[in-house]
Amino acid sequence: MNEKLQFLIQLLKKYAFLDWVAVAVVLATGLTIDFSPYPRDFRANIISDIDQPLRTSTIPYNYLCIITFGIGGVVAAFIWLNHHGLDSSLSKCLAAYYFSICFTILISCFLKKVIARPRPDTLARCGGDGSFYQCTQNLPADLVADQFYSFPSGHAAEIMAPAVFLSFLIAELFRSSQIVFTFFRILPIVLAIFASASRIWDRAHHVDDVVMGMFLGAIVGFLTFHTFTQEIGKDEEKDNSLAYSISSMKYT
Repeated sequence: MNEKLQFLIQLLKKYAFLDWVAVAVVLATGLTIDFSPYPRDFRANIISDIDQPLRTSTIPYNYLCIITFGIGGVVAAFIWLNHHGLDSSLSKCLAAYYFSICFTILISCFLKKVIARPRPDTLARCGGDGSFYQCTQNLPADLVADQFYSFPSGHAAEIMAPAVFLSFLIAELFRSSQIVFTFFRILPIVLAIFASASRIWDRAHHVDDVVMGMFLGAIVGFLTFHTFTQEIGKDEEKDNSLAYSISSMKYT
């Protein structure tokens, strides 16, 4: 029984089961914060620069999720499979990639809820003085809180984190100095900057909202990738040590 239990524990560890649990918990916590309502007597701390026309949406949020959770995950898996083949490390790579997104969602949702900055089009959308009370009178209940989620930009943060992760992943696994590899290293960052900037001309966020979002995403993406590579390095050292021990036993 103990051997079976130990085998199960090793199997779960090998395929990063706890990492995936962390991804799910972090995402669930972030979404819980995001959907929690403000109290009825809530007042925003910042009421300025909210007189822009109604916002547009160059990249709707559902498209952003398709890009980050869908396309980005496929790209990360393809890159890892091309370099390492199909083994348990793929699960660790994808868990780290998705953790970078979900942890960014958690932090950005927390900051949005605490800072509660109104979006640039608040006067056009809510009328009156653009206060929270005014918005509750003119917007559906599910859109009231979102109108005060300007800082930081969730779009910018959530696309920059996986973009930085992918850029470092490409740079780590393809170290050629050829121009084509350099292009693919910076491509995720360029696309993330474009998506982030679109939130400014869409009038969905103020400039500093987007800058902070990109900074937040970049930091989380870098730290997640750094932690991931350290763990993979430790696993490779263990594998090499085990292989050396087996080889030594054969010749003694």
